[in-house]
Amino acid sequence: MAELAPIRTLPYLIYAVVFITTLGDRVYAHTDSAILSPEHRQKLLDSAQQKFDSMNNAITTQFANGNKVFWQIGNSLDSMVNYCAVAKVDCSAVGASAIAIYEQKVLVKKWWHDDQGWWGELFVRLFDLTSDKKYLEQANKCYDDMVASQYAWDNAPLPLKLQQPPRFPNGRFNTDLKDKNNNDGFTGIQNTVTNALFLKLSLRLFDIHYKAYLATKDQAEAEAAEDYWFDAMEEYQWFKDWFANGLLNYDMAGDHQCLVEERVSSYTDGQCALYYQKNRSWVADNGLMIAALMMLRQKHQQLSQDNPLKLDLQGLDDGALDNIGLSIAEAVNWDFVDTDSGLMKDYEEDDSDKFPGGDWDDYLTGHGVFLRNIEFCALRDNIYQNAFTAPEYKDTISANADKALSTGSSITDIAGLNSVTDDLDAVTTAIALGVPTDLHVPAKFRHRH
Repeated sequence: MAELAPIRTLPYLIYAVVFITTLGDRVYAHTDSAILSPEHRQKLLDSAQQKFDSMNNAITTQFANGNKVFWQIGNSLDSMVNYCAVAKVDCSAVGASAIAIYEQKVLVKKWWHDDQGWWGELFVRLFDLTSDKKYLEQANKCYDDMVASQYAWDNAPLPLKLQQPPRFPNGRFNTDLKDKNNNDGFTGIQNTVTNALFLKLSLRLFDIHYKAYLATKDQAEAEAAEDYWFDAMEEYQWFKDWFANGLLNYDMAGDHQCLVEERVSSYTDGQCALYYQKNRSWVADNGLMIAALMMLRQKHQQLSQDNPLKLDLQGLDDGALDNIGLSIAEAVNWDFVDTDSGLMKDYEEDDSDKFPGGDWDDYLTGHGVFLRNIEFCALRDNIYQNAFTAPEYKDTISANADKALSTGSSITDIAGLNSVTDDLDAVTTAIALGVPTDLHVPAKFRHRH
């Protein structure tokens, strides 16, 4: 197996005072927000609330029914619940809408497996915030759908197996395998978003059931924790195999930093995977990957100290997990951020193939997902708190939140919902990490460490 390229220690990591806030049964470690004046903080909260209200109205009136925009609604609702957590406002109405919309949508059609991952993220966040088990039940529905995605190749007819044999075992497919020449042009592929969502969801559900086992010694909770951990370890092994074979792209950002490519590159027989394009990366994938690697390192550290269920920890290396996660973080802040405006872009691509299969609306959003995931990390882990409250990341958060303040909240179509969702995430991240909106440094003063 090829060795992963080393990265340099991030030179701008700083240490910050950590405070603890309890929201429901969640414990948040956050940086001192004193740099936000009460007036400035209220301005951010008012803007976020306007965006929240606009999204809530659009989702419940324009997009709740029908057979489209499934993952985008799940993602937007997750952004709204995250805002509720940070602003300390009630999320019960959002939760009720989420369950009603999900149950209606899954009756309409069979959705792609990665779509279910976004809803799983939402329902786990709702459970974390409320401890209401109805949300955990919904998360498990999403998870069960994603578990089945591993067997798309096994269950395919023989001709398709010969066409599209996966290069490494255990990865998840985004949908069923179909002939590569089928009319809609799509067949199940192993892309980063499906697998990163599955890894993160596995770890979050493991954490819930493992904590319940430690508190109650309930054997059912132990068995559930074991199952989720097994799935997470299988998924991580798939990522390790692909990390060493091209999924981590060291060419796009350079300087020993890496970005995660949008999908795997090839099948076992060496054929190029459908719609694969080298040097294509989606910023949301990179955020999900950072969060999953952070969680895996945290769980490994915890279980290395006390492992009553004798869970398998082979193949986990804390240093390697952090090296990859922090390398991705620095690469994103360099490659996905405009040096003049400080604004994040959603997509990095080779001009010869801009969007896989013409799915433009799936890729012209995503920096909100990235910001939401780095907030997730910074509020739970000192290493990532130091990284994401360092000056250059504060600059990026500040610029994107400032842009969101000056952008309207009107939503007339799915592109509008995506845009306002990204803006809500930008403002919420600034509130959560205590970043004012006047920090952006002009391009001539920005430089790469």
